[in-house]
Amino acid sequence: MKEEIIEGFGLSPQQKHLWLLQQFDHSPAYRTQCAIAIEGNLNTKVLKAALGNVVNRHEILRTTFRCLPEMTIPLQVISDSSLPSVHDYNLSGWEPQEQDARVEALFYEARRLTFDFEKGPLLCISLINLSPHKHILLVNLPAMSADTAALKNLVREISRCYAASLHREELSDQPMQYVDFSEWQNELLEAQNTEIGREYWRKQDLSALPTLKLPFENQSSGKPEFEPEFLTLTIKPDIAAKIEAFVRKYDTSTSVFLLASWQILLWRLTGQANISICSAYDGRNYEELEEALGLFAKYLPIHCELQENLQFSEILAQVNKTTSFLYQWQECFSWEQSVGSTDNFTVPSFFLFEFNFEEQPAKYSVAEVTFSISKQYTCVERFKIKLSCVQRNGSLLAEFHYDSRLFSIQNIKRLTEQFHTLLESVIKNPAVAIDELGILSDIERHQLLVEFNDTKCDYPKDKCIHQLFEEQAERTPGKIAIVFEEQQLTYAELNARANQLARQMQELGVGPDVLVAICMERSVEMIVGLL
Repeated sequence: MKEEIIEGFGLSPQQKHLWLLQQFDHSPAYRTQCAIAIEGNLNTKVLKAALGNVVNRHEILRTTFRCLPEMTIPLQVISDSSLPSVHDYNLSGWEPQEQDARVEALFYEARRLTFDFEKGPLLCISLINLSPHKHILLVNLPAMSADTAALKNLVREISRCYAASLHREELSDQPMQYVDFSEWQNELLEAQNTEIGREYWRKQDLSALPTLKLPFENQSSGKPEFEPEFLTLTIKPDIAAKIEAFVRKYDTSTSVFLLASWQILLWRLTGQANISICSAYDGRNYEELEEALGLFAKYLPIHCELQENLQFSEILAQVNKTTSFLYQWQECFSWEQSVGSTDNFTVPSFFLFEFNFEEQPAKYSVAEVTFSISKQYTCVERFKIKLSCVQRNGSLLAEFHYDSRLFSIQNIKRLTEQFHTLLESVIKNPAVAIDELGILSDIERHQLLVEFNDTKCDYPKDKCIHQLFEEQAERTPGKIAIVFEEQQLTYAELNARANQLARQMQELGVGPDVLVAICMERSVEMIVGLL
C-alpha cells in the first residue's frame, strides 16, 4: 500500500502546547470567535468576495492539521485558495430584542461546535441581516488558528479587502504568513543568541510552583474535561475614572493596576505569600508581526511576593517591573523547554489562575461602511479562573472565566463582588497595608457578622451538655459528629472515645468537684477531652 505524502509545516511552540492540551481534555472550548458589527450600506456580494480575498491572502485561514501514522504532533497543511462558505440568516423582520437573543444564541451555539482538524474547513462564517444598514458577521476559528489580537487584525483586513473589492482593486502588500513565524520561533528556541532568555525560564522551575487552591473550590471529579463559563462584572464608572487617575499618578497602566489587585485578592483568599499566576502577552513584539493572523499569544507566569505590611503602591511597582521584564523575554519561553517533556502530558499546575487585559479594538470605516467587534470570545489556554478585563470608551469590564466543574456560579458572583470591593478600597486607601484593604461587600459582611452568628437554639435546661450528646449518639450513632482536617468521627465513635478517656481519668483519681485543665490546640482530641 502506497504511503500518503503530506506537504506540511511544523507547529509553532504555541500551537504544540495547545494541541497537547486539546488531546488531554477533549474540550471544544479552545477557540477564537467574534461578532463583527457592520453598519452602513453594505454590498453583501462584495463582502463575500472580500472574505475570499482575506482567506487567499492569509494561509492560516485555510490551514488544517494532519498527523501521519505514528505521529502525535500534526503538521500544518495549507489548502488551495477557495471562497469560504458563508451561512446567511435574515432577521430583518424581527423585533430588536428577538434579534439580540438570536445572535446571542448563534454565538453560543458556535462555542459548542467541534472542529475537524484534518479535513476542515476550520473557518466558519455566518452573515446575519438585521436591517438594510445593519449586519452581523460571526467568525469562528479554532484557537490553533487565531488569538485575540488576530481578531482585531482580521477586522482591519476585512475592511481593507472590502474597499479594494468595491473598487475592483487588489492589495499590493504581502502579509506575514504564520508558517514563516512558526519556523522562525522554532529556530529561535534553539539559537545561540537566545540562550540567556531560555536559561532565565529554565531557572524559574515552573514545575515546582505552588498550587493555588481557593477555599470554595470543588473537588475535581477526576475527569479531564474542561468546561469554562464566564460572568461579567461592570466596574462602576466613578471607580473606573479614579483608576485612570491613579495609574497616571503612579506612572503605570490600568492593566498593571488590575493585575496587582487580582494577585492581592488571591493572596487574601488563599493565605499563600508566593502568588504565581499567568498573564497574557500577545507575542507580537516585532513590527512585522503586529498585523499578522494566527496564534501568537502566550501566558507567562508572573511571581509576586506579598507580605501583610506592604502597601499597594509597593505591589504595583513590583508587578510593573516584572511585566516589563517578561515582555522582553516572551519570545524565549516555551512550555516544553521550561517544564520538560510533553510525551506523557499532564496539565501543569502553573496556569490555573490567569489574567489578560485588552482595549476595545478600533472601528474601521470604508466606503460609508463601518466594521467593529461587538462581541468576542477567546480561549487559548486552560485555567481554573481567568480574569479578563476590557477597557472601552471610558468603561471597564471584568470577565471572570471559570471552570464550571470546579466552581459554582454563586461562588464566582461572590468573587466578582470581592474584586470590586477591593478596587474601591484601594482607591480610597492607597497607603494602607494590603492586609487592611477591604474585600467584603456590605451584604457579605452582614452575613458573616450577623446572620451566620445567629445560632441561638432552644434545648432542655434540666440536662448537661454531655447528657444531650449521649442521647444524640443513641439516636444517630452512624452520622458524622465532628470533622477536623482529614479526620472525622461518628457520634458513636466520639462517644466511645470520650467514655474511654473518662475511665482513664477515674483511674487517676479524678472524681466529682475535681478540676481538670485542658491545654491543646483545636483538634478532635480537644472535643473528646471536653466531653
